[in-house]
Amino acid sequence: MAWSETLGQVMQTRPILAYGASYLGGVIATASPCILASIPLVIGFVGGYAEGRKQQAFFYSVTFVVGLALVMSILGAMFGQVGVYWYFVVAVFFAGAYIFFQGIRAW
Repeated sequence: MAWSETLGQVMQTRPILAYGASYLGGVIATASPCILASIPLVIGFVGGYAEGRKQQAFFYSVTFVVGLALVMSILGAMFGQVGVYWYFVVAVFFAGAYIFFQGIRAW
């Protein structure tokens, strides 16, 4: 039995571990350089529009978090429904981009 099969069985028999693993994966993904570089931008945006008022800054922060969670949930559900066809769409997109950037064909 491979390691991935054992992990899959544990996740199926103990769903609380699946939630914990998903949360930990999200925390690790948040520590990427792309996300860390945007933290000062978000703080500056919220602080700039709040003008020193804590209640207004809290409102902007909650709005940002809810909006981001909503957009990511919608995108995840949308791409989850597309399923295996998504691979074909991505392949066609990158093939077209390759052809365009190599100068083989200019649209």
